[in-house]
Amino acid sequence: MKKRVATTLSLFQLSTMFPTIESAIRYFEGIRWNHSPVCTKCTKAEKITPQKKIGTYWCGSCRAYFTVFTNTPLERNKVDARKWLFAAYLMLTACKGISSYQLSKELSVRQATAWYMMHRLRLACETDSILLSGIVEIDETYIGGLEKNKHENRASFLLSNIQ
Repeated sequence: MKKRVATTLSLFQLSTMFPTIESAIRYFEGIRWNHSPVCTKCTKAEKITPQKKIGTYWCGSCRAYFTVFTNTPLERNKVDARKWLFAAYLMLTACKGISSYQLSKELSVRQATAWYMMHRLRLACETDSILLSGIVEIDETYIGGLEKNKHENRASFLLSNIQ
């Protein structure tokens, strides 16, 4: 069995993967719907028709428009899908985090827009209750310590609170 090595995409690789807004929308659709749109209101996939605007669909059953962002924290915004992907990438790959000022410079948006995007992406991460699985890497974490540094009275206090 080969050992799987996790690699991080470069910003250049990310930009070649998603050269257009349409490619970013298709990526989000693949994640959410497995590339076959489902109405977010009535959860049917029968009478779905794509509209002129890329990524917008019409449900003939419940007579409503929807997109891949409908009923998600990224709903009702004017920022294109490609910038959402780049913002998520920059937030996840920054060693010590990224400020809204820096994000606004990187994405060519206003600082208030960058702040909004950061909060929406954090909300999207909070609402997902999927547990970690597969290979998980945790850096700079030290658990345990020398026995001589562990205080007996502290350990007994912790144990009494657990029981």
